Amino acid sequence: MLRARTCSFCGGDMPASGRIDRRYCRPSCRTLAYRHRRSGTRKDQGSLLDVVRALEQRLSATAAELLLIRQRFSSELGHDAAHVTLASVVAAHSRDAAALKTALREQESLHQHLVELEGQRTALRSEVAELTQRVEQAQRAKQQREQELLDELRRQREYYESLRGPSWQSELPGQPPRAESVRPPIQTELPTAQAQPIKSSRSARAKPSLTQRSKESAKLNASRLEARSSRLERFAERTLQRRLPEYIKVHRPDLRHDVRDELASGDGPLHHLARRLARLIDAEISRGQWSSDVPGLVETCVGSLYRQLASDSVERALCRHWPRDERVTVSWLAYQLVIAMMGDWGRLRP
Repeated sequence: MLRARTCSFCGGDMPASGRIDRRYCRPSCRTLAYRHRRSGTRKDQGSLLDVVRALEQRLSATAAELLLIRQRFSSELGHDAAHVTLASVVAAHSRDAAALKTALREQESLHQHLVELEGQRTALRSEVAELTQRVEQAQRAKQQREQELLDELRRQREYYESLRGPSWQSELPGQPPRAESVRPPIQTELPTAQAQPIKSSRSARAKPSLTQRSKESAKLNASRLEARSSRLERFAERTLQRRLPEYIKVHRPDLRHDVRDELASGDGPLHHLARRLARLIDAEISRGQWSSDVPGLVETCVGSLYRQLASDSVERALCRHWPRDERVTVSWLAYQLVIAMMGDWGRLRP
């Protein structure tokens, strides 16, 4: 059973205390209701109108209270949201300002570090340029010194060969060895009575004339040999200048710059090597044993060249690295010299 909320007589609110089956709000309403029932008159219509009016009043009051509560709640909620939003904005601004200050400090430190690195790079570039200049100067000085030493060696070699004659002269067939002039011993004892009489002035004058003719003949032979040697050297250099660049261009393009510098110098290791080969080839052709065997002649001359270089340090220094590193090129040069010299043999040996 549910507790009644309104009084059955007046329509007012029922008190919360009392019995659960209570129908009237106070004893007067109960008494008046009893009297109405005793008298037999029913005022249900009036009582219902009062109940309706009371209910409408209470409904209006309740609606007003609800509206007030809703407004208060909305105002409180809006104030809190606005406060929360402003606080979050202020906090975010503070965080952004702190992050911006940190980023600016990092940017400043990075800029300083970049300036320091730029200075270090400039210093290193200047040091590298200075070191490169020093290395280039040292290399130029080294090359100049090597060229001076080679020139000095060549001059000493030529002077030495002029003193003892060409080294390849002994290889030529039919050339007798140089006869050294031996002075007669000086007589320290007086001639005895049995000694031979003094020769006539005519025979005494004949000996100097023979000696003079032998000296003139020796000078003539030396001048002929020197002219022949110069013709061979010019022929070898001309053959080298004409035929070696084509071979290097086709077979050894990696040596193009070295060979160009050597040929432009006019008197380098390649020229000395060609002259040496020409002398050896001339000596072998003079023997008349290689009329048809050109490869055998080339192999013989190259072998003789390498044996001479192995035993002579001065020649090895004048030829530098070409015989050691480029044996195939040396053999090709010897072959070209053999072909050219066989074709021009009559002009080379007038």
